[in-house]
Amino acid sequence: MSQGRATVLLVAALLCACGSSTALPAPDILSVAPNQVTVPRHVPVEQRSPVRVSLDAVIPVRVDYGQEQVSTDAARVWIGSEQAPVQALDGDGTLIISVPEMLDMGTYDVRVALSDGRETVRQAVFSVIPKDRGPPPDDDAGVVDLPENDLDAGPLIQTDAGTPDAGTSSDAGVVQPDGPGPNDPIRPGDITGFEIEALEDQQQGTPFLVVVRALGPRAAHFQDSTELTVNKNGTVSPLKLGPFDNGVVGQYVTVGVLGANVKLTVTDAYGAQGTSNGFKVK
Repeated sequence: MSQGRATVLLVAALLCACGSSTALPAPDILSVAPNQVTVPRHVPVEQRSPVRVSLDAVIPVRVDYGQEQVSTDAARVWIGSEQAPVQALDGDGTLIISVPEMLDMGTYDVRVALSDGRETVRQAVFSVIPKDRGPPPDDDAGVVDLPENDLDAGPLIQTDAGTPDAGTSSDAGVVQPDGPGPNDPIRPGDITGFEIEALEDQQQGTPFLVVVRALGPRAAHFQDSTELTVNKNGTVSPLKLGPFDNGVVGQYVTVGVLGANVKLTVTDAYGAQGTSNGFKVK
């Protein structure tokens, strides 16, 4: 081994040297955020917005002290049958992945396999809406070209039964509806996930502020509440956060757990989720 380079395994992973890896608890996928994306096919994988897969797991990692980098080959991720490239691995067990190129529109399972053989699957947790091409240009949308000998067939739109054109010439008289407003109901896909501001280490039983932001095309319209859970055996209070105001909520939370890598997860009524960083509770 060259100087300045070493292999480091997390404490629990060292137990593998003494026995089978089956003695370690199975990993668990806490959340995938965002859990719904629109991916233009022409955009290369490395330029696509990353997806965060938060795990409750002990992950064996290799550290290059010379480069001050953590290896990302400790875990592999699949969305459906396609392997998703792992861009980075956070120290709390969150995998930063790219959306594979070949996924078609649909809902997929997410599978994570650790280098020591442990695996976990979360079913129907991630949806992809490919965007092959944009809408047609405005100048010919809805317009049908007529043969020259038919150009005078029928009345003009301005004098047709005295009915004024309901729209512009570029939309063939069709009124284009406005987008949903802030008071319209939230539908599936409007919110694609949640972001929880970074949390520092906490004291058991002592309230601390948790700030959550909705993500997605209607994030600013989100005014509902979310369920709140913790990944360790113990309690969390309250069990719901909200209502949100313009897509943001700040609320004091108390956890009744002890230990490291504690994570909070919020979930809305349609399954969109977000998970905090891992923090220690003393």
